[in-house]
Amino acid sequence: RLGILRSPYPATKSVAEVRAAVLRTPAEEQLASALGLDSASPQELLQVLWWAKVLMDDPCRICRALRFEAKLRFKLHGAFWLAAPF
Repeated sequence: RLGILRSPYPATKSVAEVRAAVLRTPAEEQLASALGLDSASPQELLQVLWWAKVLMDDPCRICRALRFEAKLRFKLHGAFWLAAPF
């Protein structure tokens, strides 16, 4: 959809591969379960996990994403908000 800021997750990797790369500690696995990610669709789960990876690698992206949303009138994908606690 146009006007929605999404994280470009790797389409060539499986959910299991991305999950193993992103959720590296038991605490991260528990947070994922508490957020209900176990019941998410595979595509939604990939979006959330990839956003979590991006935000863990560069926490300033949260500020930039919020600025883009406000200034450029983007809407952040719902996966962004699920990934932000990571």
